[in-house]
Amino acid sequence: KKLFKEQAKTKAVVRDEFDQAQKAQQNGGRKGSDSVFSFQTAGARPSYIDAIANQKERAKADTCPEHGKFEKVKKMCEYFADDKDGESLQQDWAKAEPSDKEAKQGVEWLLETGFEDSKKADIMAATLAELMK
Repeated sequence: KKLFKEQAKTKAVVRDEFDQAQKAQQNGGRKGSDSVFSFQTAGARPSYIDAIANQKERAKADTCPEHGKFEKVKKMCEYFADDKDGESLQQDWAKAEPSDKEAKQGVEWLLETGFEDSKKADIMAATLAELMK
């Protein structure tokens, strides 16, 4: 959770705001006490930085066609983990119509995921066993 701290204003900024408030009060505008006590929030991340990061991620996904295929394999595995329906997994795999090279790459991804994340090792093994039937 991000916490933003109040940032103190400089004397010059306070003077300028006070002068503006006095002028506004003389002209019948708002009261001067409304602007005397105020603060700024510092540390908020500008939205354009997030937009640039998202744009880079999308560009990476677009330039790497294998990333999309990996996501499909990952979704198939997640569906199988949820409902343990082997026939559905095999049908989804067949619908993807992977070439021999793509099928090999998909199996390698499943193996890597199982080796890298011990929590997913059992489901990856079950997925591979079901695909090899």
